[in-house]
Amino acid sequence: MNPPVRIFISSVQKEFADERAALRDYLRGDALMRRFFEVFLFEELPAADRRTDVAYLDEVRRCDIYVGLFGNDYGYENTGGLSPPTEREFDLATAEGGKYRLIYVRGGTDDAARHPKMRALVRRAEGGLIRKRFNTPSELVAGLYAALVEYLEEKQLIRSSPPFDAAPPCMKRRSTTWIPNGWRGSSARPERPAGSPPSPPRCLSPPRPAGAPEPARRRPGDERRGPPLR
Repeated sequence: MNPPVRIFISSVQKEFADERAALRDYLRGDALMRRFFEVFLFEELPAADRRTDVAYLDEVRRCDIYVGLFGNDYGYENTGGLSPPTEREFDLATAEGGKYRLIYVRGGTDDAARHPKMRALVRRAEGGLIRKRFNTPSELVAGLYAALVEYLEEKQLIRSSPPFDAAPPCMKRRSTTWIPNGWRGSSARPERPAGSPPSPPRCLSPPRPAGAPEPARRRPGDERRGPPLR
């Protein structure tokens, strides 16, 4: 089994406390998400004899996916002139090749309430990425879920089920589900070799015409006694 994909969530912690908790709970509670992803939040680190900036930047280097949450606050600027953690984390994730970056901006297009330096950071991020706006934690969770499913499909870790029109007629309509590659449950057959023709879809039984009576069910031993009585 592949190691989990590490997600680093970057934001001003106090401003996005509810959103960070919502993402943590969803990523660890959803069956598909926890199968593939491991989420890191700085506030969960135990006490240690390490500088905070070294700790969070090390986690950015270790992550596979950087998730940036940008709002109105810019964050704490120390007297040494260093940028706040949110901007430094974004810069490091950008400088290190191979990081999959996802940016979510809270609020509408009116940026008047944003700190001037946060407005500049949002514009800089928009210059190289497709960002997504949100207003509530539930909108953020839904947006991140869709992005992570797309990531899994791009990496060929999962594949979507066939569309309903391609399914055999005995299958009930259902919403699209995602199936991990190489895993179809305990009763599944192994993956077919690449390039081999697909097997025709099979049903447990042919569909019954509308209005037709349900066939009588056989019990163990009926084959020895002849056809069942009606």
